[in-house]
Amino acid sequence: MSARHRILLVDDNPAYRALMERELQREFSGLQVQHVVDADSLAGALAAGRADAAVIDARTYWSSGLDILLAIKTSQPACAVIMFAADGDAGLAVAAMKEGLDDYLVRPAWPGSLAPLRHALRDCLARAQQRQAAPREVTETDVARKLHLLAEAQRVAHIGSWELDLGSDTLAWSDEHYRILGLEPGAIRPTYERFLRFIHPDDVQFVRDTIAAKVAKQGNYDIECRIIRADGRERHVRSRAEVVSGDDGRPARLMGILQDITEHKQYETALQRSERQLRAALAERRQLSQDLHDNILQAICAVSFSLEHSQRLIAEGQAHSAARELSWEIATLRNIMRDIRHFIRGQEPLLLSASQLKAELAELARMIETRRLGRFSIDVDPAAASQLMPDEARQVLNIAREAMSNSARHAHATCGTVSLRAQDESIRFELRDDGVGFDVQRIAHRGEGLKNIAARARQIGAQIEVLSQPGHGTRVVLDLPLLARGRRNGRDRRRND
Repeated sequence: MSARHRILLVDDNPAYRALMERELQREFSGLQVQHVVDADSLAGALAAGRADAAVIDARTYWSSGLDILLAIKTSQPACAVIMFAADGDAGLAVAAMKEGLDDYLVRPAWPGSLAPLRHALRDCLARAQQRQAAPREVTETDVARKLHLLAEAQRVAHIGSWELDLGSDTLAWSDEHYRILGLEPGAIRPTYERFLRFIHPDDVQFVRDTIAAKVAKQGNYDIECRIIRADGRERHVRSRAEVVSGDDGRPARLMGILQDITEHKQYETALQRSERQLRAALAERRQLSQDLHDNILQAICAVSFSLEHSQRLIAEGQAHSAARELSWEIATLRNIMRDIRHFIRGQEPLLLSASQLKAELAELARMIETRRLGRFSIDVDPAAASQLMPDEARQVLNIAREAMSNSARHAHATCGTVSLRAQDESIRFELRDDGVGFDVQRIAHRGEGLKNIAARARQIGAQIEVLSQPGHGTRVVLDLPLLARGRRNGRDRRRND
């Protein structure tokens, strides 16, 4: 197309205007492009001379696309106008078509895909030339063509449009609006009350209140709700509307769209379900890692220490003592195999009673002392232990096992104490040792043992504090609140006897 054309680019995004100009220059030689950035520059561009075409945005910061269209058509009726509109602006596009819009395009998500603009402008300019030769016949054909294209676009996108005249209370639906409701186009006379009958009973009041509030404030609305189609099927829809004021400034019309978003909702639900399943799988993996570390790996470590001790006993000629150690090791390995079977079958770890907790702590201390790894004294108040739920007792044992193992293996403690006492508002587990100590801030982010201790404490709603300094031993304090569960002074509690 060799004729010299003057084109107005009306958009408040300079980058988008530059992309549009570059795209159009590829198609039209000698094109005169004028950028319009606000109301003043639009007035100046229209006053400067005849424009062959204008490309406008449906929404700018300074005006709506409909007002921009009216300004252009009022000043220059022969100017072809193409509007870029978003997916949800079908209602605005319908209103613009009625006011003389020549074509509209869905604004692409990726600015680089502007090829349809070249084709649309070529067609608009060609039709403008034809209108000069046969204005009446071509104009009627154009309107029919544009309405057909709009109806097809609505059908493909499952977007219906509607317009409500607030003065006469008359409502018009597009064909796709009927189809979304499960009706044949024109099957019933549209009214607001009839539309509300299609809204899901649980959503009707919400829709009524939202629309009434927005109309009263002359505001736009964008809502999602459920409908019951004529065939009884439930669907999810999105409704968007704009309030159009009359000459007196009061609301005169509502123009909007109705979009079937059921598939989108289904994808959204499936994604949320997948996310929940993934979180559950990750949580299960973390739990398995903690249970392996706190139970099986610690037990295997204990057997390893015991085997080393048995070797020393045999070397020293103490066969009977070595035999007793081996008996304990065999029994422990059997318990380990039992626990592994539980993990494989997905069964919960065995729960502990108060008496079992005390016995397990005593056995841990005995094992450490027998292996000449240090000596721990155990001080468990039966009344305090009996207030623990079975799962809490198991977690306290896991924490004790981790802390005592760290004291023996890493801190090289010669002695320590383990206590379980009832406080005013909590049950306190405490471990103290005389080991080498460590820098808590430096180790906290690297040690898996400390991370597992903290995770175990969180699972039972307890507060954990690890106090240590190099050369000054270590203190591990776990406080399990009582008041939150109504167990203070032994009242209303589930006893763990």
